[in-house]
Amino acid sequence: MEVTFFADKTSFSANPVTLTTLIANLLSNAIKYTPKNGQIIIKLVPSNDGFSWQIDDSGAGMTEEQKERIFNRFYRVGGDQHPSGEQGAGLGMAIVQHIIAIYGASIHLANSPLGGLTVKVTFTGVKSD
Repeated sequence: MEVTFFADKTSFSANPVTLTTLIANLLSNAIKYTPKNGQIIIKLVPSNDGFSWQIDDSGAGMTEEQKERIFNRFYRVGGDQHPSGEQGAGLGMAIVQHIIAIYGASIHLANSPLGGLTVKVTFTGVKSD
């Protein structure tokens, strides 16, 4: 698997536990559901009033119905028989949604140009350090 990271310098005040959990859950999902010969691109892009953190992967992606349900607690795409064979409780994205609410951020799911999923978290109105 190839993982590429692009970032412009940015910083802001945040609780390290919540921010680490947010990033770990999103990146863990991308790694779990991207094939061994796949690709993940991570971008951190500052803007005038905040920044965005985006992950694109070449995994299987999601249907629109799955994207609507993914933030429900205990929901897993494919249920207990997910084609990836990965174990999980279906809580990761519910936790992500809760953390995003704490920061007043937003999340957007879309089809990735790599063939899988794009997850973009946008923090606006954050004060850079």
